[in-house]
Amino acid sequence: MKLKPNKIALTGFFTVCNRYQLPGAIALGESVLRFHPGARYVIGLADDSAGSAVPAGMELIPIAALQIPRLQEMSGRYLDYEFVHAVRPWFAKHLLEQSENRFAWVFLAPTVLVFSPLDFLGKYDSDFLLTPNLTGPLPASRNLDDKRILNIGMFNADAWMARATPEVKSLFDWWRTRTIDRAFFDLCNGMCLDQLWLNYVPVLLREWTILRDTNWHVGLHNLLRVALENSSGETPSADGKPLLTFNFAGLTGFHPVWSDHTQVLSGNPAGERLLRNYKKQLAVYEKTGPDKAHYGRPSSVPAFRDFRRAIKSELNHVVSLIDKIEI
Repeated sequence: MKLKPNKIALTGFFTVCNRYQLPGAIALGESVLRFHPGARYVIGLADDSAGSAVPAGMELIPIAALQIPRLQEMSGRYLDYEFVHAVRPWFAKHLLEQSENRFAWVFLAPTVLVFSPLDFLGKYDSDFLLTPNLTGPLPASRNLDDKRILNIGMFNADAWMARATPEVKSLFDWWRTRTIDRAFFDLCNGMCLDQLWLNYVPVLLREWTILRDTNWHVGLHNLLRVALENSSGETPSADGKPLLTFNFAGLTGFHPVWSDHTQVLSGNPAGERLLRNYKKQLAVYEKTGPDKAHYGRPSSVPAFRDFRRAIKSELNHVVSLIDKIEI
């Protein structure tokens, strides 16, 4: 990786969400503006904007402003949470088109909070900064294995930075056409929302960097490898360094990738404390806007889903043992 002072100017930060996720997007914005006062923070609303409001200092761009040519087709094709992921590259291209060549946008999912200044991102001499799901092999665990990471891709689509260059804009043109009909959560058919397309960044771009800092973007995907600890101050540490960002995906409600891996956080006092505080923040904005998403087909998550999956797993284990008994 190459570092040069003031090589890239951070234009701003943005996220993409629907009405269900708007409280998280606002909480993210508060954490961004806490460390970057005066920065531009944009919420791309993959929804109808009627009744949706954000605090002063945050911008809200409704999806109607993008004029996506096959919007209604995509809305009918995807579940509501898939639709949000499918339009992420469309919002990114919209913002990149407004920016000059030297400027870059940082994308963070609405399940992320910022805990330290992120000025270091602007020093990378790269057109695209990628966040790996892992920086090394996973230790043996009942909660998560390497196969799961391989299925969802090498890079995490919940945190990246893109510079407004012609090559990057071309990449997003290609990426967004793929998400018109290939952003389902369907691992068996080689699709994982918007995420797997990031595997092509090192192929399609010449200047890219992988962010290997283990205190950047900590979450269920890498907690088995990162030592997260409480510190004497407000900011926890990750591998002995101040925590930069934490991704709460899968910890506060259904998430297609991570909801089956919440046990990774169990017994981690620093992580449990972070989650408690995060839930309190979300509760402040939980009444923001109407409940029903305007785009995407409604998704229903069965009650006690994790409990039912656990019972099914135990029953499968019992059946496997019975099959081994000779009668």
